[in-house]
Amino acid sequence: MPEKKVLFPEEKEVEQTPSSSQPKVFSQIQNLIDEIKQLPLEKIGELPIFLEQLLALFDSERKNAKFFYQLMDGFSELIHKAEEDFDPDFFINLLEILLAFLEEFQDDNNFLMAIDDPIILILETFVRNEAFEILEEYVIYLVNKAIENLDNNIIRSIASEAIIIAIKGFGEDWNVEKAKEFDIILRGLLPPLEVSGFLATLLLKGLAIEIENYGDMHETNSMKRSLKIMRELHARLQKCIDEDFTLYYSKGLISAIHWFGELEEFDEMMVTLNELLEIVEKHADNSELKILVADGFRLALDYCGAINDLPSILILVNQLLKLADESPTIKKIQSMAIMGVNQAALWLCSFRNFGLTINLLYRVNEILARFPEERSFKLLATRGLFNITKELISTTNVKLMLKVIEQIEEFYLQNQTVVEIARYFAQALVNVIYLLGEISDEEELINTYLSKAESLTERFDIEEGIVISYSQCLVNAVRFYGLQAKIPEMEALLSRFEDFETSAENIEITLRLGKAYVDAIKVYGDIGDLEKVTRLYINLKEWLYEDQYNLDLQILFAKALVNIVSAFGKNDRVNEMNLYLDELREITLLFPSLTVVQEQLVKGLAHSIRLEVNHSNLNHCISMLNEMRSLCGPLEQEESVQEVLARSTRRVIVLAYKQNKFELVEELLEALRKLLKALPKNETIQIELARALTNIIIEESNLMRSTYLNSLAMELKGLTIQYPENKKLLAIHETIAPLLKE
Repeated sequence: MPEKKVLFPEEKEVEQTPSSSQPKVFSQIQNLIDEIKQLPLEKIGELPIFLEQLLALFDSERKNAKFFYQLMDGFSELIHKAEEDFDPDFFINLLEILLAFLEEFQDDNNFLMAIDDPIILILETFVRNEAFEILEEYVIYLVNKAIENLDNNIIRSIASEAIIIAIKGFGEDWNVEKAKEFDIILRGLLPPLEVSGFLATLLLKGLAIEIENYGDMHETNSMKRSLKIMRELHARLQKCIDEDFTLYYSKGLISAIHWFGELEEFDEMMVTLNELLEIVEKHADNSELKILVADGFRLALDYCGAINDLPSILILVNQLLKLADESPTIKKIQSMAIMGVNQAALWLCSFRNFGLTINLLYRVNEILARFPEERSFKLLATRGLFNITKELISTTNVKLMLKVIEQIEEFYLQNQTVVEIARYFAQALVNVIYLLGEISDEEELINTYLSKAESLTERFDIEEGIVISYSQCLVNAVRFYGLQAKIPEMEALLSRFEDFETSAENIEITLRLGKAYVDAIKVYGDIGDLEKVTRLYINLKEWLYEDQYNLDLQILFAKALVNIVSAFGKNDRVNEMNLYLDELREITLLFPSLTVVQEQLVKGLAHSIRLEVNHSNLNHCISMLNEMRSLCGPLEQEESVQEVLARSTRRVIVLAYKQNKFELVEELLEALRKLLKALPKNETIQIELARALTNIIIEESNLMRSTYLNSLAMELKGLTIQYPENKKLLAIHETIAPLLKE
């Protein structure tokens, strides 16, 4: 044991206090405990005084176990209070006193049983405050103490609890070596093939924690080893297990379900889930076990969704609903059911199985009806519905989107003081406006939802999340009017947005106004209104002058420059286009490691290449294409960037062929083939290579050069065979089939 000074009052022989004084001492100790509980933070420095007073009072009744238990209650309160301002020396002193008591009373179980809790509290405090060296020192001391007293199961259990805390602490700190070291020590102190009773339960508790920690640290083999030992221990003690044993075992299985899911070992996950189900069936009256199995269903649902396993999703969600129906009064199970069913509905929505999605949403409402006043349930349900609105954007199901929005609004109207529900409603409005704007012309409906978002902002004007959601609604509405070419309405909304941004004085709102500018620049470029493009460019430039080190603004400006380059290119203003392209290059030089900025330059070059191809300026095209290729090299995993490169390469190939630069054509075709080889599943690159081949085939058919024509035709047909799932390749091949001699 480390040498520390123990602050005991001076010990002396105490005469037996008359029993009539005991109530007085008991009351004095209790008064001190109450004072400790109420001690304000600024007086925590007085805790050592309280400690001395407690010890002095106990010293007057030193052989009385009742007073010792009360003293330990006092220690526990000291620990809770002292953690508010962690002082390791104070905790070390407390622990030294407790270990001295452990030494003094090691043969008296009445006293020993009281020491456990405060020792554990202190060790847990060391973990929370990352005092791992101190933790290790004292855990090792307790282990040695247990080894010296192997027949004393209480000391052995205290040491085991300490080891478990060390395993958990070092595991959470990702210290694999130390976690494994204490894992071995635990099995040495509690041999899996020998222990029974409450010591076996302790071992099981440790094994359950090991499974969670090793899974988190990606120590898969260690996790599986701990699970194997836990299962063997459970099988060996089947006939004498108690409730705690079963509970810890079930918690270990839940952790295993989680990590098998993360590891994508779905067969093992389902085996473990079924094992948990069998345990619950044997303990049908144990609500804690039912809660655990509900959590198991919820976890498994998510992982089955990740692998598109629809049959398993349906089985699991039905089991979860059955459990919820059988336990209608257990709130935790109902909340787990809401989360799990919402998750299942989300996956079904992503599979475009909208009928089952709606059915599951009705089932959520049935659960809510059991606790109509439970706001937390409505919050969970609202969050689930919001997540579905995100998925509905990709599935473009407007009808279901409107139903879901209606349900979210109903929850909001029923709980208008719950900010979290209002926040989800605001975010859902962002999604519905975006979807309507992208695939419909529902102007009136969009404005209705925009008004609802504005009303939320007026009601919750200090809630940043709701205010930002409104600004995103404005972005989506501006985009809608741009897509519809309703320029006056778009400009009116932009003006309204600018006023809102000025009053908000929030950089997040400014950034979203900038996004609206980026969309508006594209619209103005399409209609040739370059004066308004320039005005918005100037506004963005002014923001940069005011906050030139803001990366988000720089990225936004780079995106705007891409659209500006495109705008001037479309309108054949080559000189201005090149000036803006140079400005885009300057930003990439300022932020060479910022991938998103490099991507914008690639897009800007693509717009410029398109214009130069139209002008038949091959040399400039080659120069820019080489620049683009050098940028795309470090971005080889960014598929969208490689697609832009493929498209530009195809354009230059066509121009080079028209100018009889056949060696260059072959060089660029080979570059396209290499791109496809690097990303063989990318359908866009497949199509760009096919289009390049097609353009040359058409020209070759006019020249009647059959050998070269046939080689290109064979390559094109080979693409359709190699990638049969890409139907566009087949369509391209069929388009030129009349030109080919099959």
